[in-house]
Amino acid sequence: MPRVIDRAQAIAGLSHHPCLVCALVADPSALVVHESQHCVVMLPRLAIRWGHVMIVLRVHVERFTAVEPAAWSQAGELSLAVARVLETELMAVRVYVASLGTARRDLPMTSPHLHLHAIPIYDKDDKPAAVLTWEHGVTVAAEHEWQALRERLKAALAAPRSLIEQES
Repeated sequence: MPRVIDRAQAIAGLSHHPCLVCALVADPSALVVHESQHCVVMLPRLAIRWGHVMIVLRVHVERFTAVEPAAWSQAGELSLAVARVLETELMAVRVYVASLGTARRDLPMTSPHLHLHAIPIYDKDDKPAAVLTWEHGVTVAAEHEWQALRERLKAALAAPRSLIEQES
């Protein structure tokens, strides 16, 4: 059963790479849900909420001025597709989509690599300040639970009526 661990436990388990996001994408055990020309959609193993998804630009860029418009456009389209899937598949009452991270390398649990998060909200009273943080802990799960969630979201994104094809 997915469970919440505190921030200190989560940080202790992280390796220290120059770019945490690049390391996550390169990890052969990454829980990839979808891949496209410019982006990788994946489940972070230390999730803010169950069903939390990251949309990561393949190219390491740290500033919006360095992002190719086609790459950002694709990231936005994928974020919308993922948000719709989280609403329909996981019955989220809302999905927060945010570009998080900072160029400050002295902060734990952040990366200068631009990426997006789609975070399902299950309590209608949850506020962004209480959700977009690790201060209240992170959700972890057993490998079989991660794989089941990955397959469920992957299938929903690949479905003929997924958001990726609902652009009109």
